[in-house]
Amino acid sequence: MTTCVASTALLVASAGLAQAYDPDAPATEVAEAIAAVAPEAGAVLEAASAGDGFEAQVGEATVVVPEDVSTPVSLTSEDQALPDLTVALPDLAGADTVRQADDGTLVYTTDDDASLAVQPLADGSTRFLSVLENEAAPERYDYTFEGFDLALQEDGSVLVLDGEEPVGVVAAPWATDAEGVSVPTRYEVEGSTLTQVVDHASGGFGYPVTADPWINFGWGTYLNMQGWELKTMATALIALGGGAVVVTCSGLSKLPHGAAKIAQLLCTLTGGVTGIQMWNLIVKTWRTKSIKNLGCYQARVVITQYAVIPYTPFYEVKQRRNCGW
Repeated sequence: MTTCVASTALLVASAGLAQAYDPDAPATEVAEAIAAVAPEAGAVLEAASAGDGFEAQVGEATVVVPEDVSTPVSLTSEDQALPDLTVALPDLAGADTVRQADDGTLVYTTDDDASLAVQPLADGSTRFLSVLENEAAPERYDYTFEGFDLALQEDGSVLVLDGEEPVGVVAAPWATDAEGVSVPTRYEVEGSTLTQVVDHASGGFGYPVTADPWINFGWGTYLNMQGWELKTMATALIALGGGAVVVTCSGLSKLPHGAAKIAQLLCTLTGGVTGIQMWNLIVKTWRTKSIKNLGCYQARVVITQYAVIPYTPFYEVKQRRNCGW
């Protein structure tokens, strides 16, 4: 039998008849299928049993994965400035109650030729996966962020917005077959629903196929800049087109020497993935705030392998030592 893995994790277990049935075995097989092809995401947390489901906590972030797939997964933060976030999983037929794999992956097997998985990760992000068993598996997987707006970005990622403020980011989609071959996939956004489309029926793929939306929420890195650095970067970016030009970390020669040195530092801090959202935030800060040359300004960002996504604006902080003083 062939199997396919996509944006949630699923794999059908084939327990030997001579062995006692292990109800968690299917979940472990799904997790093994994911580990074989998924991009490295760091350690999966071993969530503790809590009421009707499982709970994992790291830093300020808490993820609660319910026993029943019809109940949304909740992501909360101790940061009072961040709202609680719930994510309703795809509605697949005949979903079993959640089971925990040996590596901590939480899995819902279903009768719909696909299974769903949730991985709370050690960096505070959460990865949602689907594993497609064969050609009959669905090609569309809906995730609903009730009460929030979604904004599709040029790089394929999606911002989760509370009004106009980003509170989370979904990394650009990926899907891979059992041989490591990329499967065409994309996000579609309508209101508060994100749909991952996995075009696995387009032919020739080995099953299982694995895909995932990777959500960062209430977790990030603080970037600190002095006022004169913000001004230098903003004026240089405006000269290039009002901040609308993407200055990649490999193309800093477009900037004047002083701005290029600051941008290079940001690129080093963020692993080389600084992009248009970060530059536009710098320009917006310069245009809307009275920036003090010797002030220290801080923004909180989510860093993914694709982009740096700010979810707070730059604001002045009193602890000037944050800026190296």
